[in-house]
Amino acid sequence: MFWVPASAFRQFTNTLCWGNFADLDLHLLESLEATDRVALLEELRRYHEYLRRQRERVDRFHHAYRDWLDQRERELPPEYQERLHCWRLRYGSAAYFCITGLASRGGFQRFLADPEGHMAAYEQQFAELAKEQAYSWQTETNSGWFSDRHPGNEHDDVLAEIEQALRLLGVSANATLAEIRRAYRTRAKMLHPDWQGEERTGQMSSLNAAYHVLCKLYRREAPNGGSN
Repeated sequence: MFWVPASAFRQFTNTLCWGNFADLDLHLLESLEATDRVALLEELRRYHEYLRRQRERVDRFHHAYRDWLDQRERELPPEYQERLHCWRLRYGSAAYFCITGLASRGGFQRFLADPEGHMAAYEQQFAELAKEQAYSWQTETNSGWFSDRHPGNEHDDVLAEIEQALRLLGVSANATLAEIRRAYRTRAKMLHPDWQGEERTGQMSSLNAAYHVLCKLYRREAPNGGSN
């Protein structure tokens, strides 16, 4: 048993899981006996290699799946592509694929068998989703931490900006600052250009802007001073 500073240990484990093995701060192991240190280093090396292989497998799967989805989208009838693309941008990929089923081969084939019928059904379901979101937003803004703090039509642009930021981070108006931060970190991992490619730069910029809006507003107006 040996003790190390918590911050140093977090950095060590982060490097072990996500960085290069050569960048590990091995000074943390100096208190170990030489034999134990060599054995532990070998175990850590194997574990690091295992994690690297797993990440590569996951990355290959995600890239292959994204390529498959892109190919399927290009094969959609041109007259429907723009409307489908707008729905995906507006409601997000999760809701889009849940409603359309176009993330699977079967769903894609069913759509091609009757595109007009499916588009009509999608239209209705997305309209219902929009109503649900509008109701949810109204309920949350009436009870959230910034409720009644921007009364009047002159602040409609502010509320619209907040609504967009909440949607981008996937949090409610009642979210704590800690929940906002967690949501941001989760989505940043999914969108960061260093991991997902340069095509994600615009989405990452929008996410950063949304996070800035909510953190700034929360700190200024939360009843508890934004300490959550």
